[in-house]
Amino acid sequence: MYKRLVEIGRVALINSGPDEGKLCVIVDVVDQNRVSELAVQVRSVTLEKLLLQSFVPSISCTDQLVHTVLHTIC
Repeated sequence: MYKRLVEIGRVALINSGPDEGKLCVIVDVVDQNRVSELAVQVRSVTLEKLLLQSFVPSISCTDQLVHTVLHTIC
């Protein structure tokens, strides 16, 4: 059974590309293979490039930080 599920708020480690080694937070699930992550900027990446961590901070869509970031980017 899987212990680390893909979910909004899950912390992940980027394991390839220019941001390799940086931590990010999943902010949206695009489809079964892609998520939007927030490291330096919000962007869409494949799940193959992420290593899911066990830490999931308790955030919600109503949190001021998430609300501000999403409205600034979109």
